Amino acid sequence: MHQRPLRTLSTTLASAALAMLAACGGGSGSSPTAGPAPVASGLSGAVAVGAPMTDATVRVLDATGTVVASGIAVAADGSYNVPTLTGTGPWRIEACGHVGANYQCIYSVAQTAGTANVTPLTTATMLLATGRQPEELMSGAASGLGSSAVNTAQQQLRTGLASVMSGNVPADFDFIGGSLTAGARTGYDRLLDSVGVSTGTDDAPFVQITPRMGQGNLFLQQGSTQGSVQANSQAANMSLEGLESLFRGMSAAMASQAACVHGTTGMASFVSANARMSMEEALLEGGANVASGLCEMMGMENMWGSNLLSPVLGRCNLGGASPVCRVTFVMKDAQGNIEPVGEGMAVTQESGRWKFMGDADAVRIRAQATVQRDDHRSSPDRQHSE
Repeated sequence: MHQRPLRTLSTTLASAALAMLAACGGGSGSSPTAGPAPVASGLSGAVAVGAPMTDATVRVLDATGTVVASGIAVAADGSYNVPTLTGTGPWRIEACGHVGANYQCIYSVAQTAGTANVTPLTTATMLLATGRQPEELMSGAASGLGSSAVNTAQQQLRTGLASVMSGNVPADFDFIGGSLTAGARTGYDRLLDSVGVSTGTDDAPFVQITPRMGQGNLFLQQGSTQGSVQANSQAANMSLEGLESLFRGMSAAMASQAACVHGTTGMASFVSANARMSMEEALLEGGANVASGLCEMMGMENMWGSNLLSPVLGRCNLGGASPVCRVTFVMKDAQGNIEPVGEGMAVTQESGRWKFMGDADAVRIRAQATVQRDDHRSSPDRQHSE
């Protein structure tokens, strides 16, 4: 709560007199000057790993460890809103949901009310600020999350990620409060697509970052950075924005058998001419055969009405005539179950348009999807990947 400043008696009386004149229509006839805009009292932002987290919820703790908010639903576009903050900052934020088929949590911290994104890079920020795994900070009082420590941690990340950040966000970008639209595949969201971030514990908690469109390896501990990452020179020319359109189109084709085999908008219109995919004992090659196989699988498994989740990007190969990127291939069925359908799936660009390629390697797609309900949280000494 902000205290109102003390005023002299004369100032207070003058203010009261002006208010009375305004209420009675007195004065010079001009409208009274508007006061300052109210300070935001809540917390909002985006929960994203490149793609929005699926079926995620947010929990917020104040500096003493008191739970300020719990079970706050994250919208399909990755946005969340905590209407009112109570207690004292800094506030710790935990967002848990599905990343592809895996259930996991990511973390962030807010010094004041306003914007606080929750991403793998804000998770890394918390670890580098405190020297502790972020999940360990989500109970009781926690120290080391003041603005100075958080700013130092962010700068450590920015220095290590300078090559990957270039062309996506400014060199001084704020991973916590900066602009982020989950699934936009541009700006901050594209930066999240561009790196794989994992945390773990060796001799001390660490952050490891590998580029998905470049080379190198970055190993960071509190106050220490080893290695480097370098963006591929071709990455800047590759737009990722069409990935969402591809997966939305494929989802629309999964509405029914008729939609799947439609000559213009059916599955075949979203599959690369060079696609290949193993299903059971059969190796399907060519766009038409892979599309037909997907439609057959949907029918056999009674999966009509399922939707593909926004894809989480994996490693991209930019060395060929067209880029090829690994992606998650996970469905949410009509009952809300999360089902991984294929492993090692990839997409490619044909004439500037993203299309489904099927197998990135010679591995078999699972015709029988397995529902993932892994709601347990990893122990602090296990490695976590975002």
